[in-house]
Amino acid sequence: MHKPTIYFVLASQPFLEPISGDRINEMNLIRALCIHFDVYYNNVLVDPNTNLFGRRDTKIEPPNRKYDLHYVRANKDLFLSLPHPKIWFATPYCPECYEQADAVATMTEAWHRQMGNFNHNPWLQTVMGVDGQPAIRPKKLVLMRQAIDHESLKVNHERAASFREEKDGRLIIGHFGRVVKSNFPHHLIEVSRDREISERFRFIFRGKVPQQLNEWFTVEQNVPQAEVPSAIAACDATIYNQDTIGNIAGSIKVMESMALGIPIIATRLEARIRELGETYPYFWSYSEEYQNWLDVAQLEFQSTSNAAYQRALNHSNGNYSFVNRFREMIGLGKRKFASHPKGRFMNDVEKLKQTLKRFSEDPKLREKTSAEIKKRSLNYSVTNVAEALKNDLFNVLNDT
Repeated sequence: MHKPTIYFVLASQPFLEPISGDRINEMNLIRALCIHFDVYYNNVLVDPNTNLFGRRDTKIEPPNRKYDLHYVRANKDLFLSLPHPKIWFATPYCPECYEQADAVATMTEAWHRQMGNFNHNPWLQTVMGVDGQPAIRPKKLVLMRQAIDHESLKVNHERAASFREEKDGRLIIGHFGRVVKSNFPHHLIEVSRDREISERFRFIFRGKVPQQLNEWFTVEQNVPQAEVPSAIAACDATIYNQDTIGNIAGSIKVMESMALGIPIIATRLEARIRELGETYPYFWSYSEEYQNWLDVAQLEFQSTSNAAYQRALNHSNGNYSFVNRFREMIGLGKRKFASHPKGRFMNDVEKLKQTLKRFSEDPKLREKTSAEIKKRSLNYSVTNVAEALKNDLFNVLNDT
């Protein structure tokens, strides 16, 4: 039976390999699409059982044949040149692309819900970078959910055991991937000062991580993508301290932990609630009210020299808290600083601390949670995502 055809391109990538979160997300989505469509990545028919979509010896090419549907993410010029029907991913925001798109796609249920009121949602417009441009409501919305390729998440148990070698009996909490402004571990740094926490947990960061974080955590080199499942499985939990973008944004880190049954210590934000469930026991609070303060502090971290950065991070004797270092770095006086963000920040620090203690004190709850999230991960399997997406895409085809 003939399948409809889709032309698919991610940004300026002429081919895809599983070497970053964005690429893995798109490759898993393509695998889901391949169940009901013939997907051509940059004009090359995709074999969903391989780890290379497209060809290494090519550049981005416009369609070289007639396709039934076109999907482009983050390549404005290419998208505007395409014939209809075509789907644009919600970000980066571009009014011309929104005007031309027959549908706009999001990757999480939370994002999809908020996009229904996009032109009257100042917070969403800010995080999506509308920046004074006209906020154009999409003609149609399509939920192209993140998919988990369970088949690719194979754990080598000997390798997983080796990731735990020479550890000291503490519970291992892992962070995988880059550390950037949106997931910088501000709260975890403060929590790590608590002696009871430091005696119970070892926090391990793997990926593109500022080496200065060695002051508080174990920073280890990244692992090859094929070994990531084994490295995750070696942890007692992972942590994903995403900032308020977690109200809409997806995370491959959360998806992989769920599929492997490894609990996630996560900020209680809308996208995570949809994925992990309203009653998930290892959420901690994250207030939007001091986000700007953290953002300013993070910019200071990024803009200072390595030496100044290291001095600021090392300046932590006695009661001189991480919060007070922020005060010095962004030049706020004591009275102004103490009266606004500090209390709210420290309240959330305390909630993270209590969540970690709950995790360490109840192994039966850990075991129950592991089974529950592994089961929930099936909602995001390649097969289930394909079935959920099928009708939306056929509606786009039929309406154009």
